[in-house]
Amino acid sequence: MFSIIVAFDKNFCIGANGDLPWHIKQDLRHFKELTMGHKVVFGRKTFDSIKKELPGRVVYVATKTRRKAGKPYLVIRDFGKFLEENKNSDEEIFIAGGEQIYKMALPYVKKLYITQIDLEVQGGDAFFPKIENLKIISKKDCVENGVKFSFLECEREIAKNCDTGTKTKL
Repeated sequence: MFSIIVAFDKNFCIGANGDLPWHIKQDLRHFKELTMGHKVVFGRKTFDSIKKELPGRVVYVATKTRRKAGKPYLVIRDFGKFLEENKNSDEEIFIAGGEQIYKMALPYVKKLYITQIDLEVQGGDAFFPKIENLKIISKKDCVENGVKFSFLECEREIAKNCDTGTKTKL
């Protein structure tokens, strides 16, 4: 089973200049708690933006560039094939970005763990695809250093022809 884990602002911005446009410790802790002991998939640019290892998880990097697999990650050369081969897995596999990886994975995803940040990032250059028909399972409102945000756990129906160009009703 594929699940998405993502943090975005009011405009669905997930990144600016190859990095997260915010630093919220509670969100980083939340990411660690949810993904610990699981497989986590990143695109190459997102993985390169992480400045440390992610112990306790099996990390995959989807890339078309030449990379040698090994610690601390495994390489996925054909992400579409990886999605197809693992779509019926009983194990929860987390999709952790970036923009293109989210777009490709979305038709296979039933659960989303969203950190919805009450900001409007200026200069954002990576965005989460807008989706609809999400059912909010749980919501926890938080504040850190004056920044409001919410942890959402959502579910959606997996559709063969998923339209990722429509607005979500979060």
